[in-house]
Amino acid sequence: MPKRVCAARTLRALIGVIVFTFCTVFYTHAEPTIPPAQVGSTIEDVRVDAKGVADSRAIGQYLATRKGMRLQPALIEDDYHRLVDLGYYRVGVTIRQGSRPGTVIVHWTVGEPWLRVTANTRYSDPLISIRKGAGITLSGKQFGHGSHLVFATWQSAWTHDYAVGLASPVNVDSARNSEQDVVIDAYGDFEANQYENPTVTTVFNKTNGLEGAWLLRNRSGLRFGIKLRQEHATSVYPSGIMSSAVLPINGRAAKAFLVIAGLSHYCAALISACHAQFRLQFTDGTGAFGSSSEFQLYVVDASRYLSLNRTTTLALRAATTRSGGVVPEQDLPQLDDLRGFRKPFYGTDDEVFQAELRLNDMRPRSIGLVLFTETGAYRFRNGAGPYNPQTFTFNADSGIALVWRGVHVGVAHSREGYFFTVALGPAF
Repeated sequence: MPKRVCAARTLRALIGVIVFTFCTVFYTHAEPTIPPAQVGSTIEDVRVDAKGVADSRAIGQYLATRKGMRLQPALIEDDYHRLVDLGYYRVGVTIRQGSRPGTVIVHWTVGEPWLRVTANTRYSDPLISIRKGAGITLSGKQFGHGSHLVFATWQSAWTHDYAVGLASPVNVDSARNSEQDVVIDAYGDFEANQYENPTVTTVFNKTNGLEGAWLLRNRSGLRFGIKLRQEHATSVYPSGIMSSAVLPINGRAAKAFLVIAGLSHYCAALISACHAQFRLQFTDGTGAFGSSSEFQLYVVDASRYLSLNRTTTLALRAATTRSGGVVPEQDLPQLDDLRGFRKPFYGTDDEVFQAELRLNDMRPRSIGLVLFTETGAYRFRNGAGPYNPQTFTFNADSGIALVWRGVHVGVAHSREGYFFTVALGPAF
């Protein structure tokens, strides 16, 4: 690989780690605590101090605490978790003595930074395509009931994605601890794909289009969503893939109209305090509106977390993607979970199995140690030739990583040798 490319990728990784660490350090929040002597006091007033791009009217949707109520820990905790888990706000709360004996004033300080850095959101959104690397979101000032303009970009060694649009919470139900959101955006993906055919080095695919999504979320971590997506893809060089189940781009435009439905369970709290997460996703390339082909994608992804003692967790994950019909190159499943390989794998179908022993895992502000092993496989339906296998080809690696504040730095080994890895957020 050219030194210039390696240096650029290393620089992007270091910038992501620095920004992620900055945001983690300066935008932390703590669970609310109420002095026992104040429990049962009459709430004289509820005040909201909005910071950053947050709007006080939008914040008010998540608060069930009202003037005249009796102060109870459960009431404040529910409001706090709705703000954090549903609104994604940075939250602080103080309870101070009111103007009369036996009364208190609840003062919320709630912020929404204009810049957010996100890591791998494998289960938090059932509609997304998982990418390695770092995501950056720029938010405009909230208006109405929390609507805001959003610019999001996702950067890794192999993919560069962006989206710009409008995100709006159309309904926040504090009684049911749920929220409905609508997102409408224009997007673009720039992928540098390296397939197994040795006669082809790198194939650059460019995809852009429009999409609209509806997402239902609740505090228990369940998410359900539906997305409509129109995409237009181009590529300069042929990929060399030989399979009648793959639609090559080969210098022409490939169009697709997708209907995506997904269901997931997400742990908003510390991952090691969670028992399981999962994501189910179905994509129907309907063939409508001038699409170049018709196809389907099925994703099943689940992780299980077993607490071995107070500080150690055994984390297990199994996932698979299956396809039907003729899949356009830009929509081929990407297997990039294997940390001991230089590039992702592509195929019409894939599967992966991962295991991690996470030491010192229940102490989020301490340095943790992760021992991992994993294997993944891919295949091409109706593939021809040794580089388009019709049966699953497995690839295994193992390694060790240090973890601090969500930043993973480690070494993985596979048949391709040793690889230094830097990642944001947990692998799963």
